[in-house]
Amino acid sequence: MQSPKFRNVSQEEELKKAKWYKEDLDKGGWRELHKSAGAAYWMKVFPEEEIKIKILMMWELPVPVDKVVKALSPSNIEIRKRWDEAFADPEVLKSYSDGSHVIYIKVLTPFPLWDRSFVAYNPPDQNVDWYGKEAKMILDIPAWDESKPVGEDGCVRATNGGNFTILVPDDKDPTGACKVFALRHNNYKGWVPQALMRYVLPLRLPTTLNLYRKTIIAGCNKYF
Repeated sequence: MQSPKFRNVSQEEELKKAKWYKEDLDKGGWRELHKSAGAAYWMKVFPEEEIKIKILMMWELPVPVDKVVKALSPSNIEIRKRWDEAFADPEVLKSYSDGSHVIYIKVLTPFPLWDRSFVAYNPPDQNVDWYGKEAKMILDIPAWDESKPVGEDGCVRATNGGNFTILVPDDKDPTGACKVFALRHNNYKGWVPQALMRYVLPLRLPTTLNLYRKTIIAGCNKYF
């Protein structure tokens, strides 16, 4: 059987993309959405791209890289169900011999929006060089699976444009803390116009991501 196209992901190209976004953020031109202790989020609109709204995030986490990687690993998705309060019904749909997975997850959205669901491909996490520092890179690549037909779950099937998460040990406490840099750019589909998304995302997304950060920390401390 031929391998699905979404599995043909270049880790090298994804790392180049991550560094491009970091350098573009450093140049300026991104709108700061939120900043608090341990968390910051920025938004920028790219009119020429299919997914126009890009969100960059930086976290400081009081847990080490290896624990975060374990908490987010699809191999531990049954444990994730116990700690993740930000997203719903995570499920592994397919596992491959190289350690990669196809996963399903729901995003519960407030009125007047319909809930969204995602199917994503997670290649094995990779050791990467992040500006001279050893880091981990986790990828979420848009995917599909015949076990989850579009619309069957009562949700709008959203997709992402290829999200990345870079985890770097904290300089002062490399075995006990880490820093995160990540891209989130999703096509939420449905009836929501881009103009409304530019208004809704800045209001809603930081709250969801802050809850996610909080539960990741709690999950790492309790289960890993």
